[in-house]
Amino acid sequence: MIPLYAASAKVHYIHEPKPGIPFARNAALRAAVQRGANYIAFVDDDEIAPRRWIQSLHAQIEKSGADVIQGGLRRVTTLDDAMAGAESYISARGKLRQRRTAATNNVLFKAWLVTGTLSLKFDEALAKVGGSDTEFFMRAHDRGAKIVRATHPAVFEVWSADRDASEYTLKRAWRCGASTHYRYRKNRHPAIAATVLFTRASWRAVGGIAGCLKGVAIYPFSKPSGAKAFRKAISSLGFAAGCLTPYASIKPETYY
Repeated sequence: MIPLYAASAKVHYIHEPKPGIPFARNAALRAAVQRGANYIAFVDDDEIAPRRWIQSLHAQIEKSGADVIQGGLRRVTTLDDAMAGAESYISARGKLRQRRTAATNNVLFKAWLVTGTLSLKFDEALAKVGGSDTEFFMRAHDRGAKIVRATHPAVFEVWSADRDASEYTLKRAWRCGASTHYRYRKNRHPAIAATVLFTRASWRAVGGIAGCLKGVAIYPFSKPSGAKAFRKAISSLGFAAGCLTPYASIKPETYY
């Protein structure tokens, strides 16, 4: 959700009949190219952007010489909190850090990525798993795009309490791991992909087990801290499983 503060802003609504996030993203790319856009921005539908959101991203991408810039993210529990946060938000300067991929929850990139000989588009095979954005920007980086991450401007995401439930945390992490599995096997030599995936899965599994033990140790003294440790541990274990289970043709539940 983006509040439009400029009275002269023109909004074009594009209907994409196919269900699935990458289909909608590709429809947006086609519409932007058809209108001769120099830059393309994305924000998720459960987020609120502050005033001068795009202007701030644009200023930083121009100054840094980057091709892609991703801004920050702040999670709040209600829509009212998100609206209030965006309304009172004051952007500040921060360091830009180079990255190898990005997400569409708060991003601005140059249109040359989706035109000419490159003509990147979101992989529609990821409609059921998610992660078509990180796979898209991974390929962009592989083809020479400079990607940076900025703290500001931040958008405000509505993160309801039910998203902290163990079941949701596990499913989300498993899907993230599965999409990571897909993008590495697609874009890397099989041996390199396997090395990366098994290494990441091993580290996350070890971290998950350690997190469970930490949660058990601190829960009797602080239930919120213990619960937080358990959620982090579940997320790590779910991601590790997602990285490896596709080798056994085991896939997570449908994303949408």
